[in-house]
Amino acid sequence: MSAAGGRGVFIFGWQLFAANPDPVNPAKVVAINEAVASAASSAHSIIGWVMVIAILAHIAGAIKHHHIFKNDTLLRMKGKEVG
Repeated sequence: MSAAGGRGVFIFGWQLFAANPDPVNPAKVVAINEAVASAASSAHSIIGWVMVIAILAHIAGAIKHHHIFKNDTLLRMKGKEVG
């Protein structure tokens, strides 16, 4: 997303992809491939929300097992001895 958007990619101080500055205004960048940058941005956003929903579903499931089913699933997850 950053590389296609022209911003460049740096990891631990190493430049993997160079930035693509605008020749008219060097403070701005020009996208190398706007379609790829846009698609990657959308995917990044969607995957982030999917992860949030998955985490919340797992938390809700653990609470449901503990309070509604009254089993030892949550205690086992915490590493407590059950039995």
